[in-house]
Amino acid sequence: MVPFFGVVNTSQSQYLQGQLQEMKQESERKQRFASSIQSQLENLTGRNPVKAKLALASLYALAKDEADKAILFTVAISSGSQELRDEMADLVLEDVAASPEFKEQIRLKLGRMLAIAVEGSNLDPVGALPARKMETEQRMLERLTRDQGVLTGWIDLGALATGSGAPLEARGMAVPVPPVRGSVVTLTRSVDLWESAPNGQRPGRMTGRVAQGSRIAIEDIRRRPRAGSTDAVWAKIAIRG
Repeated sequence: MVPFFGVVNTSQSQYLQGQLQEMKQESERKQRFASSIQSQLENLTGRNPVKAKLALASLYALAKDEADKAILFTVAISSGSQELRDEMADLVLEDVAASPEFKEQIRLKLGRMLAIAVEGSNLDPVGALPARKMETEQRMLERLTRDQGVLTGWIDLGALATGSGAPLEARGMAVPVPPVRGSVVTLTRSVDLWESAPNGQRPGRMTGRVAQGSRIAIEDIRRRPRAGSTDAVWAKIAIRG
């Protein structure tokens, strides 16, 4: 029995040593990748947009896994540089090797960012659109939402006069006619997709953005009173492509 346990212990030891070696190698690789980002900081933060975009693209090519790519996404999106944000959008959207899980992670991050922008606006948090500086993030979220395929959620369609079925001219609805449950309509503008309709002043988590021209099935309708004798019209939808 002693030799048997000796073999088992030796095997376990070799396995643990192998695991530790892999962890060490991965730690060293991540340190090298962090050093690569550090070495490109001057280009990433400089005034030359061409150098900044080339630096980001080269770092993205060096990224071994999607955790590395997620780091670069955070760096680019939070940089304040329109060129870097546009370049990162193109890199992610054109990355044929990116897994559905990675794109899902980016989609939810973008949803959180845009939701914060909406809530930080001086306009009504439910109806406000993020500032123009968020157009890149909107474009990314719209594309990732489309690529997701079948999605459901809640959208803010527009405002109606309280007790009326006619849309207000001052606030165009996202569909050509006031919707009814069970109908299938085509969006006339892009709209944010939320996990739930507002409970009080805020909707649930933003999970996507549905592009203009998308066909949606109306599964439910809710009206939320607003100031000025108007109702915000929310619809639970399923995207039909």
